[in-house]
Amino acid sequence: MKSFNLHLYLVTDEAAKCRHSLLETVRKAVDGGVTIVQYRSTNPDAGTCYREALPIRDFLAARGIPFIVNNRVDLALALDADGVHIGQRDLPVPSVRAMIGPDKILGLSVSNMDQLRAVDASLVDYLGMGPVFPTISKLNAPPVLGVEGFAALASRSPLPVVAIGGLDAERARQVRATGTAAGIAAVSAICGAEDRKPPHGRWPDCLPGNAGKKPFFQTPCLHHPALSAPSPQIWKKSGRRPRWFSP
Repeated sequence: MKSFNLHLYLVTDEAAKCRHSLLETVRKAVDGGVTIVQYRSTNPDAGTCYREALPIRDFLAARGIPFIVNNRVDLALALDADGVHIGQRDLPVPSVRAMIGPDKILGLSVSNMDQLRAVDASLVDYLGMGPVFPTISKLNAPPVLGVEGFAALASRSPLPVVAIGGLDAERARQVRATGTAAGIAAVSAICGAEDRKPPHGRWPDCLPGNAGKKPFFQTPCLHHPALSAPSPQIWKKSGRRPRWFSP
């Protein structure tokens, strides 16, 4: 059984693009309010990725923060990661679910209505949707949605949605104001920050119910249509489908 909070989602950038080591970047980001971390690398050398990701996984496990691996199911299994995030050109969702089992978190990237309609909500736990704004962290990214386009698409989702793509604290506020995002994902805005924390400490403050720093899993996710109770909400993974619940 897994619980996860999509509130503020860090996707790591390539180590060479970060001002500091990936591990140090993740440490400071968690101190700054990040609630879930995805390890993303384009390095084809699995051994190098494993050695780079292992200390990050161990640090996050000690802090109770979910550790997700992008794309590489083999790497996720070797690391015993909490989950995998895949894109539209990666292995099919049913195959990935079969490989990782029912208790791991599975995220899927979508960028248009056709992809959203094809989502099997019985197999996927959350969606990464974007890019909301132009992004420099991913080559060959899909067309930009914009805030209104994101909101229109996210409002049709049967699953919680994490906004991604060119987001900084101010843009995150714009997305949050639509009431359609369960979380905000950041890449270069955090990995490239001088102090490695969410810039100027403003990221947690731009999210509802998270002014200042509060303990992990005690702050509500961004407003989502599935949320109606005023009590704190988190995602609880049980079997193949998560459900909203109030602890």
